[in-house]
Amino acid sequence: MVAAGQIINWGRCMADSDSSAGLRDIVRLPPVVGGIIALLVITSLLLARGSGGLQFLDLATWDLFVSFKTGPAQPSDRLALVAVTEDDIAALGRWPLTDEMLNRVLDIIDEQGARVIGLDMYRDTPIPPGSDELDRTFSENDRIYGVKKFASANAPGVRPHPALEVAGRVGFSDIVVDTNGIVRRGLLFLDDRNTVSYSLALRLALAYLAGEGVHPQPGEPDASHIRLGEVTIPPLERNEGPYFAADTAGYQFLLDYSDGKRGFPVVSLSRLLAGDFPGHFFRDKVVILGVSAQSVKDIFFTPYNSGVGLDEGT
Repeated sequence: MVAAGQIINWGRCMADSDSSAGLRDIVRLPPVVGGIIALLVITSLLLARGSGGLQFLDLATWDLFVSFKTGPAQPSDRLALVAVTEDDIAALGRWPLTDEMLNRVLDIIDEQGARVIGLDMYRDTPIPPGSDELDRTFSENDRIYGVKKFASANAPGVRPHPALEVAGRVGFSDIVVDTNGIVRRGLLFLDDRNTVSYSLALRLALAYLAGEGVHPQPGEPDASHIRLGEVTIPPLERNEGPYFAADTAGYQFLLDYSDGKRGFPVVSLSRLLAGDFPGHFFRDKVVILGVSAQSVKDIFFTPYNSGVGLDEGT
C-alpha cells in the first residue's frame, strides 16, 4: 500500500515537473528568446561602454557627425590667415624668415588695419639681419602676440621671443591630440605648477573681444568657469561627449568645427608682399601669420579627414 505522505510527495513532484516543463515551453517562445538576447546584448553594451571599451566607436560617430556639417556661405569676417607656402619658401630661397623680413610682413599687416596679430611661428632666437628692429616692433606694438610651447616627455619645449615675453603678449601652441592622431579638443589654459598660461587662441580672442567691450567674467551658474559676454564655456569633463575617463588637465573644451574647411580667408606670403589682396582683407580682424608648407608645419588630423590624406591635415 502507498502511504498518504508518499502520494502527496509524488503529487508535488508531478506538479514541479509540470511547472518546469511549462517554464521551458515559455522560454522557448520566439518573443521570449528575442527579449532575453536583447537584454543580454544591451547589458553587454552598457558594461562595455561603462568601462570605456566602446570609446573608439563613440569617437568615430562624433567624427562622422562633425564631417556632415557644412561651412558658412561667406568666409569669416573676423579672422584672416597669412600662410607661408612651399612656393613662398622656394621663392625666398631660405627658411626661416629673417627678422628683417618678418618685421616687414608684420608692418604690412599692421598698416592694413588689423585689430590683433598672432605670430604662430617660434622666434626664440634672433635670425639677423633686422633683429633690433624686430625687437622694437614686438616691444612697442601691443597688437602683436607670439607663441611658445611647453616642454613634454618627448620634447624640450620652445621659449617665446624675449620682447614679447616681457610684454606679456604670449600664448602657448600646445594642443590635445587623441590616441588615433585626431584633434577634437581645444585648450584655453595650462598650468605648469608655477603659473597659469593662456593659449594663443585665447589671447587673440580676448584682445579682439576687448575692442567689442567684451571681457572675461565668472561663468554662470558656475563662477569657476569662464564667461565671455553671454556665453559660458564649461571645461570638458572626464566622461563627457564621446570620452570615457579622459585626461582633461588644463581647461579643455570640445572644438566646434562648424566652420568646416571654408571658414577663413587666406593669403599667401608672396601675395602679401606683392600687395595682391583686397584693401579690406585685414581691416579690423584677427590676423594669424603661420606656415602651411608641408615641409615645415606640424601635421594634425581633424574629423574631416580622420587620418586620411596628409594634404588635408591641419
